[in-house]
Formats: sequence, C-alpha cells, structure tokens
Amino acid sequence: MKWDDLHFNMEVIRNIERVGVLDIAEYHFFRSRPGSETTKVFNEKLFANRIQQFKHILAVYDDWKISDNVILMYVYNYYALRMIQLTQEIADNNMHISKKKSYVKKILSDPLTQSAFKKGKSNKGLIGVFMIPYRLRMVTTVLAIGKVISFVKAHFSVLFYRARIHVQKSKE
Repeated sequence: MKWDDLHFNMEVIRNIERVGVLDIAEYHFFRSRPGSETTKVFNEKLFANRIQQFKHILAVYDDWKISDNVILMYVYNYYALRMIQLTQEIADNNMHISKKKSYVKKILSDPLTQSAFKKGKSNKGLIGVFMIPYRLRMVTTVLAIGKVISFVKAHFSVLFYRARIHVQKSKE
C-alpha cells in the first residue's frame, strides 16, 4: 500500500523518548505494486487508504499537541500533493472517461481533501496554479492536468523530477 512506510514510521515514533542517528543509509525499496509511482496500474482502494493514513498522521500530530498553523500547512500540503498524484494516475488510466470523472469527483468532494487544498496553501509556481481547479472542484480540468503531468513525467522525466525536488525544497 502507498504510504505504508510513512504510516508505520509515524506509529513507531509516536511515543518515543529518544532518537539515535546513524551516518549510513540502509533503507532500500522496489516499487512495483499497483498504485506505485513507477506503475500505471490504478488501485481503486488507494483513495480510501490515503484518507485513512492521513487521518492517522493528523491523530499523531494531535497526540503530540502540534497545532502550529505553519507546520500543519505543510502536513495538509503534503496530502494535497498526494491527491494531485492520485488524480494524475486516474487521468493516465485506460478506464472509461465517465468512471474517471466519477473517481475524481469523489476525491474533490471529500471534506478532508477540500480541507487539504484549503489549509495546504502551496501558491508557488506551477503547483500553485494546478491547485486552483482542485480547490474549485473542476473535474474535467483536473483530469487534463493529470494528463499533462503524465505526459511530462513520461517524455521529460528529468524536468519532472527536478520540479518535484524543487517543490520539496521550497517546503523546507
């Protein structure tokens, strides 16, 4: 499942008192499952899983008594970006357009998703422009954005991954 490592790690660190840091990286993974960023197979349970996992993240932050709006803005922004990725996967799928629209409408109508696009204010560059149709629940435009993202990812992968790194660095 997507986010399984994040979900697991959030639960592990939920009640720790001390942390040790190593200077070596021993974390390796291979993405080949449906719904992975490296596959084109859409997992219909992915949206429900992401909601569940995001609620878990919010519960951990609530347990930690973190209510700083700037920190929460980044948390909600992360979820909003995952929803953009999810709708991109839907747009890139070969299912019928009516089914695609139905999935996207469900995602955009979800209160948690709407909250993420409202509270996760990412107004920088192209990603800020992309978020407008999500906030306004413009299903057809969101699918078109998904197709554009897929095209750039497939044909200009260096540009796509540099843009992702730029978005991540701008959040730091």
